Amino acid sequence: MLSACVTPAPVAPTAPPGPISQHDRDEFYELRGATADDLRAQIRKWGAANGDADMAALTRAEFKSSLKFRQEAPDNCPMNEAGIDLEIITSLPRWHPPSDASDDLRRRWQDFDRAIRLHEHGHYEFAQQEARELSSALQALKVEHCEDMNAAAQKANDRIARKYQDLNDEYDRKTGHGRTQGAVL
Repeated sequence: MLSACVTPAPVAPTAPPGPISQHDRDEFYELRGATADDLRAQIRKWGAANGDADMAALTRAEFKSSLKFRQEAPDNCPMNEAGIDLEIITSLPRWHPPSDASDDLRRRWQDFDRAIRLHEHGHYEFAQQEARELSSALQALKVEHCEDMNAAAQKANDRIARKYQDLNDEYDRKTGHGRTQGAVL
């Protein structure tokens, strides 16, 4: 059985989010073969090379923040603006069926492809939620001295990253990396 996964980042929203710029990119790894066993073997090999042989696809979220803050008074350094640049990269298998591939395998592939994309979309939504939560948490930061702001921002980022890694891991456990959603070849 083969399926999907994500690598993500996590603070409860306490302020409206700052600006979030999002960029999405799909990447594909190519599969060749005329049998389900051929395809499963190639997917397992790709999954193993990317951290989990049971994984058929991967959604990664990369976050970059830009922080603007300034000392407004002694013991008062609020965040003025916290922007997030979010890039979501989804890696998916792509099959080029040979002429001798059965109609049944072609149908099964279409079902698998739809299901794995559905599963990865769940990870995609987690990444968007994480960006909003991170932006809100950063926007709400206030420290006494501005030299402490970067450390406070890193602490908030780390906490939110752990939360969303746990959410993505639980999603993969519950769905069997997409198998319960139909991502089975």
